[in-house]
Amino acid sequence: MKLLVGICLSISVSLCWGQILFEDDFDDGDADGWYEIDTGCSYTVNGDFRYEFAYEEGSDNDFCLAYRGDLGQVMSTRDYSVMVETIAHSPTNRIGIGVRFNPGTYTSYTAYLNHTTGTYYIIRYDSFYDYEVLSPSMSYPGGFDHGTSYWVRFQCHADTFKVKVWEGGPSQEPENWMMTRTDDTYYVYGAAYVEAFSNPAEDFNAEFDNVEVTWEVGLEPETWAGIKASFGQ
Repeated sequence: MKLLVGICLSISVSLCWGQILFEDDFDDGDADGWYEIDTGCSYTVNGDFRYEFAYEEGSDNDFCLAYRGDLGQVMSTRDYSVMVETIAHSPTNRIGIGVRFNPGTYTSYTAYLNHTTGTYYIIRYDSFYDYEVLSPSMSYPGGFDHGTSYWVRFQCHADTFKVKVWEGGPSQEPENWMMTRTDDTYYVYGAAYVEAFSNPAEDFNAEFDNVEVTWEVGLEPETWAGIKASFGQ
């Protein structure tokens, strides 16, 4: 028992007890710790202390993406749960919450809220341009309204990916998962990320807040011996 406690303390209390790996409510007025992809859009923490992505038509790319892990650019475990509050402003097309992201290859898994179709779904990215939809889209009751806050939880555990979407706040989180899909292509550490884009490309604006990434109770924790702090393992 003493040995087990010692191992737990040397690894991380978060991993052993399912606590928070990292969180950011942006109340300090900055987005320190986030790595921002240079796509011609702007990344700022606005006066409401939300992480805001704004894109101006004419840039080479039509998306904004920022990522991070609890070990800098990488997570310390391959199994984790990401909860984020999102707000998309018209004409923002899609909001994305990603896991296991490799910025070198653009491989990842992403849960999307599509404000045009009122649906949500999971995509596996095999490169910047190549992807596969892991699920038929599911309709959100009443669709998604621009300017409305939607909370998203996206969990990855081994080859299983689960999604919840809801309104109100953390205390209104549904008990049951709303979507579950499986895929065993990328069982890597990667990073968590938030993303916004519009297709066709046009000016858009989206905000993110109350990011919380946890190792969930019931998921198998990694050990430091298994953590290589690289995206390809």
